[in-house]
Amino acid sequence: IDYQVGRTGRITPVAKFDEVQINGVKINKATLHNFDEIDRLGINQDSTVVIKRSGDVIPQVVECVDPDESIKEIQYCPVCFGDVAKDGVHLFCQNDACPAKFKGSIKNFVSREAMDIDGIGDKIIEQLCDIIDNPFGLYNLDMEDLLSLDKVEQKTANKVLREIEESKNVKLDKLVNALG
Repeated sequence: IDYQVGRTGRITPVAKFDEVQINGVKINKATLHNFDEIDRLGINQDSTVVIKRSGDVIPQVVECVDPDESIKEIQYCPVCFGDVAKDGVHLFCQNDACPAKFKGSIKNFVSREAMDIDGIGDKIIEQLCDIIDNPFGLYNLDMEDLLSLDKVEQKTANKVLREIEESKNVKLDKLVNALG
């Protein structure tokens, strides 16, 4: 079981398992949603689980073949080791400076539903986190900044700069989404 930390700090447990094929799709991980779901299924680190594709799309753990005492809720953020707090069934990282929250905010900011900046994927976002302080820092990037990133060539840098420039004309609802 691994954990993902999103832009809001929500910590989501994820089951990782030996790759299986369901309807021609290779799957090796599935969300466990929250610790209440883990308790309900009786899942621990060594459990054998049954997987299905919910809606024939999303991998889902539907059963634990060998239920046992389930794993306990984590006490610290798996990324920054900051404190966590429970809100309903979800755990949230309380550290405003958590790198995973910052990465998630940039990922949301550049997404199609927000500023729609094509060409900035996870690998570039990971590197951008080291050179900008907030998502608006994207608008201060220049060619030199982008070319200094690992595996970013002139063509990609040109595209990203063009996309950033075009995003300045986004509709208000997308800007509000980008702000989270």
